[in-house]
Amino acid sequence: YYYIYQGIIILISVIGLLVSSTPPFWLNSSPALHKIEYITIALFTVDFLARLLTSGPRWYLWFMKLFTIIDVVAILPFFIELILLEIEKGKNLNALAILRLFRFLKIWRIFKLLRYTSMSMVILEAVVKNRSILGLFAQLMTILLVLFACVIFFAETTISAFDNSTLIWYYVKDNSTCFFQSAPDAMWWAMTTIATVGYGDTYPKSATGKVFACFLMVCGFVSIALPVILISSKVAVLVYRITLNSEIERRLKYSPKTKKDFVDSLIVELSHKVQRMKESTEDLKPPNFGARINLVDN
Repeated sequence: YYYIYQGIIILISVIGLLVSSTPPFWLNSSPALHKIEYITIALFTVDFLARLLTSGPRWYLWFMKLFTIIDVVAILPFFIELILLEIEKGKNLNALAILRLFRFLKIWRIFKLLRYTSMSMVILEAVVKNRSILGLFAQLMTILLVLFACVIFFAETTISAFDNSTLIWYYVKDNSTCFFQSAPDAMWWAMTTIATVGYGDTYPKSATGKVFACFLMVCGFVSIALPVILISSKVAVLVYRITLNSEIERRLKYSPKTKKDFVDSLIVELSHKVQRMKESTEDLKPPNFGARINLVDN
């Protein structure tokens, strides 16, 4: 029930934050939204302080955990915003840009929901265990992004002309502005192509550029599919482990055995099932035609 209660509080806080970003409430927020903000932040703060007081003597290790950092980032912008508002009232300072930044940071409180969902923990654990693969994926994406951004830029310059007065590339055929003014500018097209999004706002017009675009599309499919397959397989293993542990805990409630004895008996039961599966697969082996031919010859 505590997880459900925390989830409802987080959702109410996030909904209030989303409503406050609409034009009618951007400059003149309603008192109801202020009350929702104060109440939810007070509950978040009490929860954070309770966790801090019960973290033990090694509280600094607890403070460096991911969900603790998320809790701090979710709470801190509210108090910083209050301080900046008081400073602006007293000294007539223009802190509007800074206030907008901290209002944006408030949306981080939605990540608090990850603490109260078991499947999110499974996915996070799978990502952490596959961090080397994800690092390789990030390197591959960076290489593709830089390489094809440069290639597509130089390919489009073959059908474009550079205007020294405006410092802009124009297509020679129709004198329109070239979609790729530089290699960094072409990275947007390369990223949307790798991610298989393809907005269509920029695209190559030269034949060489279209050929390289086809290569990048194929590379994008392959580079995204491989880490997804590996992470999904790890998630399946972790889900099976969680299901098995929950089944053990459920059966232990109605069994007089100790946990060790129950796990041992479960292992024996599983080994018997594996043995039966091996025997069943042996019966499905293809016939030995060579032995039959030898029997016929004899």
